[in-house]
Amino acid sequence: TLVSSNQATHAPTILTARGTGGDSRFAGVLEATGYAAYARHDVTLEQLETEVSAAYDNGWKLATVDVYGSFADPRYIAAFEPIVGFEGWGWYRADGASDHQARFVAMTQSWVRPERVAFNDDSSKFVTLWSDTYVGQCIAHHDMTSAQYQAFADQYWNQLGYYPVDVQASGSGNTIAPASAVTGA
Repeated sequence: TLVSSNQATHAPTILTARGTGGDSRFAGVLEATGYAAYARHDVTLEQLETEVSAAYDNGWKLATVDVYGSFADPRYIAAFEPIVGFEGWGWYRADGASDHQARFVAMTQSWVRPERVAFNDDSSKFVTLWSDTYVGQCIAHHDMTSAQYQAFADQYWNQLGYYPVDVQASGSGNTIAPASAVTGA
């Protein structure tokens, strides 16, 4: 469902989702933005591609995006914001952690940085939002246990001076999915 308004309002700046079908759950952060809310959820990859293209043609870009659902039926949630100035941006989707890691490494060879890395509950689908606001070297790790995540945080954040750009996890209790973390220098 398209959520839009002609009046400045609180708009989504962070969105996340989990689950499949009728068991999907959503959360987000709404901020007073000075522009109308423009968001979509429960869209297929093809619908998301069409929506991103149409938004761009009308002066909007992705502000936040997440993927949820299953490998066979991934769904996306996204919110858009007006394009201001000449900041470059882009996004990609990947099938699994190794595909995402390969794309991530290729992207970090350019003058860009990740703004959002998201994955569904079984880590079979990833979606990543990029901007050309370079902040230094970025490193990503995926499919981590809680102990591996803590070791990652201790090594990069506490010892090497990196800071978290985006951290994601999924599940609850004994079904916690591996975390994905991206750090920047």
